[in-house]
Amino acid sequence: MFILPNNKKIDEDAVIDAMLEENPVKKYLNLETGKVESKSNLNSVEIPKADQEDKIAWMSDFMDGLIKFEDADLYKKLLVIISSKNGYQKCLDILSEEKDDWLTAWESWEDDTVFFCMKGWFESLNIEIKKEMEYFDDCPVCQAMKFGLNSPDELKAAFKAAKEKGFHVGGPLLDEEEE
Repeated sequence: MFILPNNKKIDEDAVIDAMLEENPVKKYLNLETGKVESKSNLNSVEIPKADQEDKIAWMSDFMDGLIKFEDADLYKKLLVIISSKNGYQKCLDILSEEKDDWLTAWESWEDDTVFFCMKGWFESLNIEIKKEMEYFDDCPVCQAMKFGLNSPDELKAAFKAAKEKGFHVGGPLLDEEEE
């Protein structure tokens, strides 16, 4: 998760949605609250939108990085379409028709790509935004990691507590104890 200097958490999902939004309405990140808003104020910055060129470049990277090696026929088909008018949308339409779940793979690729774009944008701002690990509050192992408990005994206790809570845990650390 990303944290503002005042320790407010940034609404990453809303920032990503704003970056991917197709409509021309501008969105702003409020640098005091971490929320995405439709109106600008003195404490906000405009969120950059991914344009068609960005999305075509991402789709091309996806095609070259994954489809090319997994489905040569689909790759050739998309390669012809990507540079045509509305090529990005046509590629999405073809991916959604494929039985091999290529659309899901694309969505995951796009999510990762826009996350890195968002991170780069945060780094370009004139404020210090911290990146912190997000932990699950109900997971004893996550809590041990959060508080830096990492000795073998502390980790054993955390894994044992997680197992008692019904989490699926195991491995050599717990196997030794059970023997």
